[in-house]
Amino acid sequence: MPSVPVEQASRHVRARARLADKGSVTVEYRYFPRVSIHANATAAAQAAQAADLQGQFWPFHDALFARQASWADLSAAEAFRAFGSIARDLGLDVARWQVDAASSAVARVVAADRLEAERMQLSGTPTIFIDGVRHHGPFTYGALLDAVRAAEER
Repeated sequence: MPSVPVEQASRHVRARARLADKGSVTVEYRYFPRVSIHANATAAAQAAQAADLQGQFWPFHDALFARQASWADLSAAEAFRAFGSIARDLGLDVARWQVDAASSAVARVVAADRLEAERMQLSGTPTIFIDGVRHHGPFTYGALLDAVRAAEER
């Protein structure tokens, strides 16, 4: 999952929601777990992908950010239990979520996204592309809305 400070993550989540609500933006999320920064990043990405299989990616994603301080420094087994608590809190079928989170199919999705990010030489998260062009400005709602409007005018 993205490895940004919680304050920035919260701002990013709010901006994404507001832009998507406008109807002119489709948000496509790709995994780029930064294990050099967060040991549990890959497990978190797989947990979110498993939630996506039950149609709950964004609520799970947002809960991961909101609770990041509680799981970031845990052992892998403890982090998985923390992710399971999120799944339970969101009303997911936890038994199914556990199987999916540990599956090779979910691991392949996360690994393919990570390899694509490396191929694109991305250095951090979040990285935002608007109409195929990398956005280098701030991730505030206003800045992203301006960038979307500029892309619509091209």
